[in-house]
Amino acid sequence: MRPRLWLCVSFILVFTFAPAINANAVPTAWGSCSKREQKVTIAGKPYHCIKTARGNWAYAPLNVKTGAVAPTNGSSTPAKIVPDKNVDSLVAQAYSAFDHAACKAKHPNITAHYLVAPNYKESMATAQKLLLETAMSCYNNYFDRQLSVNIILATEKDYDFMASQSIGGISTFDAIELRWAKFMMERVTPKPGSQRGGAAGSAGWNVTADSAWMIIIDASVNSSPDFHMASHEFAHILQSFSKSKFFPFWGDGSTDADYVNLSPWFWEGTGELFSYDSINSTVGGFSAQMAEARKQGSGAPS
Repeated sequence: MRPRLWLCVSFILVFTFAPAINANAVPTAWGSCSKREQKVTIAGKPYHCIKTARGNWAYAPLNVKTGAVAPTNGSSTPAKIVPDKNVDSLVAQAYSAFDHAACKAKHPNITAHYLVAPNYKESMATAQKLLLETAMSCYNNYFDRQLSVNIILATEKDYDFMASQSIGGISTFDAIELRWAKFMMERVTPKPGSQRGGAAGSAGWNVTADSAWMIIIDASVNSSPDFHMASHEFAHILQSFSKSKFFPFWGDGSTDADYVNLSPWFWEGTGELFSYDSINSTVGGFSAQMAEARKQGSGAPS
């Protein structure tokens, strides 16, 4: 399903949980935790629950990513994963080509315009915007000119709000776009009694408006955004923006034929590889992600 003139790529996240531990345990730095990406404050600093290189779940500083090795000898800085001896030269070259410092810089080439739906919690919007700011910094230098991106944050309860939006008397979302939004909303709707619902994202390049767009749908019960969705969706914006350079036979996005030349595994796989989880990862972690993308590719149809 593709909105008119919009390249629409979406993914649905399935949240996994580690084995439960004592719910009354006081969180400690690099101590055991149970729920992926659970956020806590320890000694006045933010931590989140990650799976470490050893396979256990622990509270790590918010800027430390999944796959890190817990520090030793009282150090607060996690050790780096030792690169696997099987990392081939091409993967190492790709990893080295990333500007690993970019995610902490400014993003003068990208300006965001937010539309936050009524049921999207203020705390969620604040946290999501921080992740989006990081994503814009990561991707700023990949764009060769200034551009704007329209970002919509909504829940499964905000269909009527999106349907009522207009600019200059013209509906912001047409029937096809609203149908796509409704589909995502139905997918993230939490089950009765659930404390965590799903999340879905969609992003691309609007050829007519010459600007980027992104829709992030979070279940209304969610208390924290998914850590990497923002950068995954920005990868799709980069793909859409760059398609005329890399794939000159695609056209301008006005026909279905413009979108059938690449398989979903490639589109989504590169979205995962070039999200800032990968950019800030270690060469060993990046190699593992590349291996998974290759595995999916080898088993996919042409």
